[in-house]
Amino acid sequence: DPVPRREALLAALEAGAAVEDFKQRHDMPNANLRIGLEAGWVYIGHAGGGGRFVYSIVGDSANTASRVEGLNKHIGTQILATGAVVEGFENVLTRYLGDFQFVNKTDAVPIYHVVALNEHATPQQQELCERFDAAMEKYRARDWHDAEARLEQLLIAFPADGPAKFFLQRCKRYAAEPDESIDPRLVKMDAK
Repeated sequence: DPVPRREALLAALEAGAAVEDFKQRHDMPNANLRIGLEAGWVYIGHAGGGGRFVYSIVGDSANTASRVEGLNKHIGTQILATGAVVEGFENVLTRYLGDFQFVNKTDAVPIYHVVALNEHATPQQQELCERFDAAMEKYRARDWHDAEARLEQLLIAFPADGPAKFFLQRCKRYAAEPDESIDPRLVKMDAK
């Protein structure tokens, strides 16, 4: 159902805007927000035993949402969502980052950086996404040197961009140690 997915996306973007406003009003540039969105079934209720009960959310979707939320700290983003969340929403500016395989998970999950609603996106956000997508086309084509050059140029214009920093390091590693078995779409995470 697209309605709860849309509401979650809108709530995440509103929370991101509120945190940015708070950071500016209180001179707290390092305050961070991390939101991970996943769509799926969960169990909500009492869990536990042996005298220790909690009211919690349990299930693979809850676990995946937690991993996506934690991925923000590795990539330097605030709002990440799985492909199942953003699917069908053409009015949301996102960046496809790749298929991520989380620790203790067998299946990879497509991950998107949620940037803004299209009608609220700044020209800088649009430029960032376009330049990042162009660099990632080279990255996925295994053109490590061109991808590296494009990501370095992007970081000159947008020095704080976490995804560009993350993939730039991967480009440098792959260029230094070529390995034809590498799937550039897949990112295997070794930490939560």
